[in-house]
Parts: sequence; structure tokens; C-alpha cells
Amino acid sequence: MTTLTYRDQEFGNWADYFHWLFSKDGLFDLPETGQINQTLLETYRYKDKDRQTEIIVAYLDKYDKLIYYNIIHPLTVGYTEYQKKSIQYFEQGQFLDPPEYGGPGLDFDLTNLQGIDDELTEGPKGHEIQYLKDGQVVKSKIKLPDSSFNMTYRFDKKGLLKRLTAKLTGTNEDKELIERTIDLNEIFEGIKNKTNGIK
Repeated sequence: MTTLTYRDQEFGNWADYFHWLFSKDGLFDLPETGQINQTLLETYRYKDKDRQTEIIVAYLDKYDKLIYYNIIHPLTVGYTEYQKKSIQYFEQGQFLDPPEYGGPGLDFDLTNLQGIDDELTEGPKGHEIQYLKDGQVVKSKIKLPDSSFNMTYRFDKKGLLKRLTAKLTGTNEDKELIERTIDLNEIFEGIKNKTNGIK
């Protein structure tokens, strides 16, 4: 088993690192663990139950490969949907400079450990722009800074045909929607801060 020394700590695998990261300031409970097929899951939640952000970490090969982590909060329904539907699996080599994308999952090595640590220290970047009607999110647009990627999710029950018909007849209900922008860093500011996230 390879042991890595990073930030004056020794880690034997990804789980060792995440356990240390989320326990070092005493903000998170011990992880809830589970398994789906070959994927091992750990869910980290704040000890302060008013803080609703949770981090789900997925591993393969007995914690030696990191597949993904998701940052979930009930306020950012679009970002949650993006993470569920467009799970961004890590690929070996993506933290190299320049990136060299390869097989699924990040090996537990110093380059990958530093890349993940940098991400979780800073927290997510980007915005969710929500459009609300009667206090409910009708649609949500995700804008991430590191790409020209924009994804829109709808949460109303109207199908594409009804929306197209409304557009053709000049009925634009979207004009009546209230816009709200959420900085994704507000739901999880990163581990460096003791007061993380929207409650």
C-alpha cells in the first residue's frame, strides 16, 4: 500500500484523506457509507443540522480510485440535477499539465491528491441562475467558469410541445418569472473556512 505525505499528514488511500479533511475542523459528522455495485460511497454532513450541504464521495478499488464527488444543497436544485444527470467522472491524468485524459477514476498519487485538495479548499466555482414562479423553481441555468458550458434544467411539468406552442402563440410565461442568482461558492465555501455555506 502506498502512503503519501501531504500537508504534514500521512494518507494510505483516498478515504484516509477525505476522513482527515472533513474531520480536521470538527464541522462534519463521520461519513455515512454505502455501496452501489462496485462503487463505494461516503456521504459527509455538517454536525450543525441547519447547514444542509452534503458532500458525496465515490470510490472504486477499495478507496484507491476516486470516481467523483458531488456537493449537494436543496437550494441549488439545478446544480444538484446537473451533478446527478451529468456525473463528471474523474479521469486519470486530468490534473497533469497539460491534462492527459485516460481511464476512469483518479489514482491515489500526489498530483491527483493536490488537485482534489485545491478544489475542495476553494469550493465550487460558477453560478446557478434560477427562474421562479410562486416561490418555486421553474427552470435553472448552470454556468461554470472553466468552460463555455451552460446547461438549463426545467422543473415544471410542461413538456416541450406546450412550451413551443406558447412561444408560437406569443405567450411567453417566462417573462413573468422572477430571477435569482446563486453563487455556488455560497453553498460550500471550501474547507479552509470554518463558517461554510448557506444554511
